[in-house]
Amino acid sequence: MRTGTLESSAITLIKLLPPLGIIKSTLFSDLISWLTNALSWFFNNCIAFSGNSAEIKPSISDYAIKILSHLLSKSNEFKLDEKAITNVNFLLGKLYFEHYEVRKQEENIDHAIKYLKKASAQNNIEAVLGAAESLRKKYSITNDLKYNEESKLYYLQAASLGSAEAMIYLGNIYLENHKTDEEKIKGLGWVLTGYSKGKIDRDLERKVINDISKIDKTDFSILRPLVISCHEQKYKNCFLTEN
Repeated sequence: MRTGTLESSAITLIKLLPPLGIIKSTLFSDLISWLTNALSWFFNNCIAFSGNSAEIKPSISDYAIKILSHLLSKSNEFKLDEKAITNVNFLLGKLYFEHYEVRKQEENIDHAIKYLKKASAQNNIEAVLGAAESLRKKYSITNDLKYNEESKLYYLQAASLGSAEAMIYLGNIYLENHKTDEEKIKGLGWVLTGYSKGKIDRDLERKVINDISKIDKTDFSILRPLVISCHEQKYKNCFLTEN
């Protein structure tokens, strides 16, 4: 199997992926597993046809990253449309993020941030969440507050797109180091807004319920109208100074 055939097959796989707007119903691990296994199959067939059994096989994830990066670098030549380019950026970002604990931790996180930011430009919730999560991970590695502040912006973007998960994580960021009552209300407000919107996983839901049980009655009386207002405003310009 020639390299050109391998690339063409990979392009076909990329173009078969659904728009990121509906990927949210698919587990990332399943999606990445499907793609990497498919690329691995092509790789094995390439070796079989070439007869070069002495060639050292890279890890499946490394190979997928190599193929996707090559396609992206020649997107015009391979005639990738906007949807395909967004999918490639998204998958590259997620693959690099999965690598962060294995080796070259900070370097892989930087790559994840780069590609997920590009994918998030189309306002796809999962890509925006991925960018926010990668920036938070960068913050945990470096302890540099600028990454935490930037992750806040991406969580805010995802929240404005209706992600309950983003609202809760955004609230948690405000609550982590709040120094004023205003920041505390913002944090609790986003957590309550996300919880009341629903559609969050069970583990996150249990944590939120535990956190909510600790809110005193005075804060609840302040928060209730603010949360209702945030829902009515479609999650934009919520909680006083948020924009």
